[in-house]
Parts: sequence; structure tokens; C-alpha cells
Amino acid sequence: MISSAVFSPQNLFTQFFCRFQGSRFSVAPYYFAKLYLHERNDITHGMLNRAATTQSREAPKQLNRALWRNFALPNDLLLAACANIKTSTLICFGDKDPIVPAKKNSKVALRYLPHAELVTFPCGHAPFAELPTEFLKHVLPFLDQH
Repeated sequence: MISSAVFSPQNLFTQFFCRFQGSRFSVAPYYFAKLYLHERNDITHGMLNRAATTQSREAPKQLNRALWRNFALPNDLLLAACANIKTSTLICFGDKDPIVPAKKNSKVALRYLPHAELVTFPCGHAPFAELPTEFLKHVLPFLDQH
């Protein structure tokens, strides 16, 4: 699980923000990506380029907005489903993620998945892109082991 918002406590602000991002007034993909990508490299520059071009077209924007509207729904059922996960689980967060705060969410994640392994990276929302080498140093051994 990478930067999973399922562990984000919901409140009036988070519900408003998700509804806002699910509306026609949402923050443009490029500016939103600039907010949540902390580290810059060839991969994140590519992500920013796609956010400014292909992801800013109408169909991808509509899909993105629909996802955000779903994020505004109560996540109680998803959290309850997490308790049923018995398989090995690796949970990854970026400690500079402005969208899914690692400090708060990691505590919730381990409450619902106490058997999980937790890794926090010194980056934003996308550790796989921001720190790909460090990310793979954790993910590949986990996959080999399990």
C-alpha cells in the first residue's frame, strides 16, 4: 500500500477538500502534482509534464474528479475490510506528503494491520517516483520474501 488515504481520518475539512477536488473547481492536475511531489528527478518531471498535458484533458480530469468524489465517502467499510487482510502487507508513506500525512496515517494503518511492515520515505506522496532506488530497496526484498 502506497500513500493510502484509507487510513486518513475523515473530518469536515477532508470531506470538503475531496468534494472540491471532485468538482469543476478542482485544482488543476499540474498544480496539484506540484504540491504533492516533493522530490524532483526525471520521473517526477515526467509526471508533472503528463499532469500539464494528457492529465489536463477533459476525460482524464473527469475520471480524476470522480475518484475524488469517492474519497469523500465514509471510509468505515474500507477500514473494516483492512482488518480482514491476513496476508503480508507493506505500507509505504512519504513523510513530506501534504495529502496523506505519514505520521497520523501510519498509526491508523498499524492499528488496522498490526502485522504489516511500515516504511516511511523522506519524500512526498509518490515514493516510487520520487525516490525509486530507495523504494525498490524495500519493495523488492519484501516481494522476494513473500
